[in-house]
Amino acid sequence: QEVPPGRLLQLLEQAVAHQINSCRYRPKVLPPISTLLRDYECFVLPNALAHQYVGHAANVKCISFFGADGQYLVSGSSDQTVRVWQTGRPDAGYLLLKGHSARIWDIATS
Repeated sequence: QEVPPGRLLQLLEQAVAHQINSCRYRPKVLPPISTLLRDYECFVLPNALAHQYVGHAANVKCISFFGADGQYLVSGSSDQTVRVWQTGRPDAGYLLLKGHSARIWDIATS
């Protein structure tokens, strides 16, 4: 049985797309791939302050991004609350989830 024309290229493109999609912080537009001899390296967040989210009364223990393209940020704190923020809009306020009996150590989103 013969391999259809272009099948190898299609498989390589799928492999690169999988590597990119498995990164937590990935570009909205796929970057040009100059070689297939190296794995794709995930995008690194800049180390400069872009926004400051103010609201917790104690130290933040965990954060997680979720939603389409990470449009929300969830933070858990020693103040026993979870807050849901809209990324890029710290002035838009937050959704407060309270009633926990202890500090929030970890958050899982899907």
